[in-house]
Amino acid sequence: GKLVGEDEFGNKYFENTSYQSGRHRWVEYADLDNYNASTVPSEWHGWLSHVDDEPGLATRTAPKYQAKFIAGGLTTGVQGEMYQPKGSFYNKRGMRNWKRYTPWSPP
Repeated sequence: GKLVGEDEFGNKYFENTSYQSGRHRWVEYADLDNYNASTVPSEWHGWLSHVDDEPGLATRTAPKYQAKFIAGGLTTGVQGEMYQPKGSFYNKRGMRNWKRYTPWSPP
């Protein structure tokens, strides 16, 4: 695909119009080991999800009051403290042997 742009976090955005519509825009995250969709800023999210036709900051007007964007949405800054579901490989509690159902036993 063609490189369309890069955000301040190092994520690169691509487009290939010969692909199926809706699947022709994608992002390559700066950190391939700990990638997270929340590291995509709102202006690029709009372009990726086809809300905006123009990529990046070109079409956005800054709101009067805006909170600072935190990459990854992590206020602690620690990747390992993010929520992981019980079956996730990254879940440190090791809960991979849970019962999927409780069998019925007559009273």
